[in-house]
Parts: sequence; C-alpha cells; structure tokens
Amino acid sequence: MRHSQPRSLATLALALATAAPLIAAPRMASSKPYEGPAGLKWGQTRAEVRAILEEKFEFQDENPMDGVIIQAYTGEFAGEPADAIGVFFIDDKLVQLAVVYPSVDSRPASKRWEVIVQKMTETYGAPTAASNPPKGAEMSDAFKAYPNTKNKQRIQELAQAFDGANATLRYQQLDAAIVSGSWEPKAQWTFDADVRIEVSVRVDPPDEYGQRTLRVVWLFNKYKIMAAAKAKAPRDF
Repeated sequence: MRHSQPRSLATLALALATAAPLIAAPRMASSKPYEGPAGLKWGQTRAEVRAILEEKFEFQDENPMDGVIIQAYTGEFAGEPADAIGVFFIDDKLVQLAVVYPSVDSRPASKRWEVIVQKMTETYGAPTAASNPPKGAEMSDAFKAYPNTKNKQRIQELAQAFDGANATLRYQQLDAAIVSGSWEPKAQWTFDADVRIEVSVRVDPPDEYGQRTLRVVWLFNKYKIMAAAKAKAPRDF
C-alpha cells in the first residue's frame, strides 16, 4: 500500500544526516562473507529487492537523493518496530540498508543500542571497532579491593543489587552524555568484500522547545561504495 505523504524517507534523511566518520577496523568480524541483510544479497536490483521485502515490510516510496535511489519501507526489524527502513541503490545495485528506530520509547536509547550490540556480538563476536560508554562509579567496583573478611561476599552482593536497582539511572546518564556530545555510541563489524554493519545512536535536531531526542540506527552497507558516494554528494544520506 502506498501512502500519499510518507514520513519514512524524511526520517531516514534526518537520522542519517548526522552520520559520524567511520571508525577504522583493524580486523575482520568473520572470514565468511556477509551476503546481505534481511534475506537480500548485495548487488540485487530495485525490482528484486522490492519483491523480497514487500513480503516482510510495507513499501512506502522510492526517490532519488544525490545520485542514490532510496526505497523506503516501514515495519518491524529484528522484532522491534522501526520508524523507517531504507534500502539504497547505486547503478540499480543494492549497497546499503538502514534501519531507523523511533525516538520515542520507554527504554533509554543507550539501553536499546546495547541490546542490538549484544545480539550482534552473540552472532558475529565482538565488534571490530567500538566507542565504549564512559565508565560509571558503580558500587560493585568500589568493593573489588575490599579486604578478604568474612562479610566481603555479602557486601559485594549488596553492592551488585544496588547497581542493578540503579541501572535505569545509569542509562539515563548515558543518554545525557550522548545529547551533550561527550559520547557517540557506535559499534562496527567489518567483513570481507568491503561489507560493514554498524549500530549507532543519532541525535535529532532540537525541537521548538530545544529538546533533542535520540534514535538508534542500524546500518548494513558496502562501506567503500557508500563512502565514495557521500564524498560526491552535497549532503549526507
């Protein structure tokens, strides 16, 4: 079904416009090639991709943007509702899929980012590059050097319980660090054939009240092709 005023393409452009430079990856996540996301294969045409994705998502629109053709979809991706799912083509070949999750969610953005990073790590191992969150002053860390007294174990258990009870506060603090610019969450997995998967958090421009919301973005791309396209484009995508 085609909507007369799709918001998904605008959401994609807004979320990807603040893309930070790529992190250098010193090693490969896997020696096996990553064929493509969501049942797709790199290099497939727009017609081939649409035929596959319309079985899973709702097609919204297709538009050119600075030499790249973008198909926009909505639906659930990896079990979570997405604001927009964008599929990018250069010379009618699939080169990128971008998933932009909603800015409004009951869970802090840093927590949602962490959940996806954990899923990726379980499947492909540790990221080839990542920007780790700032270390917090956790109670359990403070008691690691506590003398080996009879009650040390109990004290550590209480400290861990305290940390668990304050986990939400910790994620809220991390979100504040993202908004202030002191931390840019990003984890990347690089594969053979110039393929990269990236999970990041983007900060929306301030609204009329000066408030800024956060979006988790999941990118799958042929990163050298996309980097070359961005270098030629008057704006990011």
